[in-house]
Amino acid sequence: MKTMKHILFGTMLLLGLMTLPVMAEDADNSDGQDGASTQQMLCNKRSEVMKNLSANYREAPTALGMASNGGVLEVMTSRDGKTWTVLLTKPDGTSCLVAMGNSWETVKYIAAGTNS
Repeated sequence: MKTMKHILFGTMLLLGLMTLPVMAEDADNSDGQDGASTQQMLCNKRSEVMKNLSANYREAPTALGMASNGGVLEVMTSRDGKTWTVLLTKPDGTSCLVAMGNSWETVKYIAAGTNS
């Protein structure tokens, strides 16, 4: 069962990361053209996003990593795991919502090739 969770988590993370370049291009789209063929992102100052997630969902950062574009990818979760949010914060301090959901579960890290 734990192996299936690892596979599902890895697949969800990979799919989420694959959409980042497309969404980042959308967020930077300033030509005023209709973005009907691409996804719109919800973005705001990081301080405002953090205040909202803390006050409304009691979420706090639980994981983060550097993205290839110089931004920071963060996973925010509530203490009880009922809600979670993934943010991409660009170097200019703007945070954009990448994904959100419920029923977050932290899994034990098992390196590939180990038998434990």
